[in-house]
Amino acid sequence: MIDSAVILAASSNFANREITISRPHAMLPALGKPMVVRVMERLYRAGIRRYNVILGMNDGHVASYLNRQWMPDATFEFTLQSQETLLLLLHRIAKKLDAPFLIASHNSFTYERFVQSLLRHHEEQPNHLLLAGARLSLSAAKPRVYATVSDEKVSIHREIDTENDHFILGEHMLCGRHCVEYLTQLNESDFSQNGLTFFDVVQAYASQEDAQLAIAETSWLLDVVQDSDLLTLNKRLLEDSNDGHILSELHSSVRVIPPVRVDPQVSVGQ
Repeated sequence: MIDSAVILAASSNFANREITISRPHAMLPALGKPMVVRVMERLYRAGIRRYNVILGMNDGHVASYLNRQWMPDATFEFTLQSQETLLLLLHRIAKKLDAPFLIASHNSFTYERFVQSLLRHHEEQPNHLLLAGARLSLSAAKPRVYATVSDEKVSIHREIDTENDHFILGEHMLCGRHCVEYLTQLNESDFSQNGLTFFDVVQAYASQEDAQLAIAETSWLLDVVQDSDLLTLNKRLLEDSNDGHILSELHSSVRVIPPVRVDPQVSVGQ
């Protein structure tokens, strides 16, 4: 059973995104909770209890929130990403875990129970690197990476003729046994600038002759890279989630008059 996940939450990896709110990217509000927590909640409901959270130099608020306000039976290890590439960090994490694990970016979303579906795919294909793929993207930005499948072989593309049959890839994946072996056997001296991003890691593995990849299809994907994507995410959560955290932030100009009660978790004027 898989019980570990790596969460990609380093703001430095999202410096070119078009979000205008000034705060760590992972802490952007998603229906009353930080966006990274919304991603992790879905993993938690699927039975994941061990998390390695990759943070940047200015992402201390993420670690503070998780340690103070999240699930008491979840365990965390925080990995600081400064000059290291993501591939190098995953190499080190894979050596510690030595077992299949999930990887999820804090800003990549799909339907509520997709993680359970991904785990079922893993039971059928325990060696494969399983990638979240959809025909539909809800993001206002152009998809960054695509996949095609021919004779059960998955190919990764940065650009594609959209008239051809293809999947848009989201930043969720499950590293099966063969992928874990690949990561653990990498030589640290060979990393240089390779493997900077999530999809660089996917491409590096896919380029191996014996790579084993498969697509775990989902109905839609949403990568939050623009302000409009954040609005779309909040609307989706409002429609799909049974959660009382609808309002967690009030503008400093709001005046609260009794008998209205403000929950302690509500932040006013931040």
